[in-house]
Amino acid sequence: MMKIIGFTGSPRREGNTAWTIDKILEGAKEKGAQTQSWYFSDLDIRPCGGCLGCHRGDHDRGKTGGRPCNYAFFPASNA
Repeated sequence: MMKIIGFTGSPRREGNTAWTIDKILEGAKEKGAQTQSWYFSDLDIRPCGGCLGCHRGDHDRGKTGGRPCNYAFFPASNA
């Protein structure tokens, strides 16, 4: 089974980008694909700034709220 993830980078959940991705995923779902939508505006992404504070333990930048890894995105076609 094909798995497809639609990533929306726009902060507008009802905007044209979200609408377009939703329509694409609807079509894929009708063809039997397993689909999922991710909105980057919903994610708390705090990327590494290279300050090494994580090694000293003096701040939480880059932590993922208890997740075992940072955000990792992989192609979903053969997942």
